[in-house]
Amino acid sequence: MKILVIDDSESDADLVRSYIDRAVNTDKVINETIDVQWQDTLTAGIQMLKEQDFDLLILDLNLLDSGTIGSNLGTLDTVLDSGIDIPIVVLTGNVDTKLWSVALKHGAQDYLIKGEINPVLLLRTIYYARERYHLIKKLEESNKELEDFAYIASHDLKEPLRKVINFGGRLKEKYNEVVDERGQEYLSIMTEATQRMRSLLNSLLEYSRINGEPPAYSEVDLNVIIKTIAEDLDTLIKESRAQLEVATELPVIEAEENLIKDLFQNLINNSIKFRKADTQPRIVISCVKGRQDEQNLRLGISKKDVWKISVKDNGIGFEDEQSADIFKQFVRIHGKDAYPGHGLGLSICKKIAQKHKGTIEAQGKPGEGSTFTVTIPDRATYQLP
Repeated sequence: MKILVIDDSESDADLVRSYIDRAVNTDKVINETIDVQWQDTLTAGIQMLKEQDFDLLILDLNLLDSGTIGSNLGTLDTVLDSGIDIPIVVLTGNVDTKLWSVALKHGAQDYLIKGEINPVLLLRTIYYARERYHLIKKLEESNKELEDFAYIASHDLKEPLRKVINFGGRLKEKYNEVVDERGQEYLSIMTEATQRMRSLLNSLLEYSRINGEPPAYSEVDLNVIIKTIAEDLDTLIKESRAQLEVATELPVIEAEENLIKDLFQNLINNSIKFRKADTQPRIVISCVKGRQDEQNLRLGISKKDVWKISVKDNGIGFEDEQSADIFKQFVRIHGKDAYPGHGLGLSICKKIAQKHKGTIEAQGKPGEGSTFTVTIPDRATYQLP
């Protein structure tokens, strides 16, 4: 096994090397040689990772050339954003417990504190980290295969379904006088069912497409996006008498235009769909600069770098404890007979937000409405991959 230690303290790197040697010499099960190499700067370490093959990286967060001494995960971000794919064990003097959990969520395989490790713990962590990393990779490959299968199956099913819809329509049109009342009912049921199936397949294709090739990012003016959505939904807005209001000037971000449009169109469409029968729908879109919270910490960005865009309505709302469930695939918290759909719209919104290294959250109150908040990095200070 070949390990690289990136730490600006040579004594700390020597201690890691000695701990590994001691643990290997006393562990009779391990039968491989562990080669530990060291670099004292982040820049030199990344260059070495690109030039040589390593099995694992032990990374200190407090490096002079990372520009983020002890403050956040900028060091880890830099390694991950460099395109290097390797299991990472963070070894640092930072004892901030919140940083531990966020580092693991962000991509580190483990988090160790200097002064609290011993030879056995270090060696065990190294092997567990490597094994966990490879298991995650296998799971990701399996999920990718499933998504590819869903895309292909959905795509291939569209053509026979189209024929069923078309010929069902012809049958109803040309033989309307021949078919009796019960036959007409059967045809209507068949047509409605196939239309629902086509809508579901289109949603599955859209869901699968999000995880496809990396999107082409460009400057996207959210004011223009909302205006375009309003034009696309003009008929629905007029029929429902919905009032769409942009309360604040929206930002320009770096994003994939079509995906961002799909995200906000889904949210606006849902606000209209889940309206109260006796109340004119009112949808208010606003944005603020994001506050420093765990999401910002996970992204390695500061307070001024985050936009929080909210879509608030006065619809039927939902219980707050349902706020996590509504983003799950095929979950519908409202009756499927009362409201059409397949339970994929908000799942798609979540995947689009994650694709842009952002998040989406929901708050609601029965009978009073709901608020969906999308957190997106600012284009000016955070370069998307």
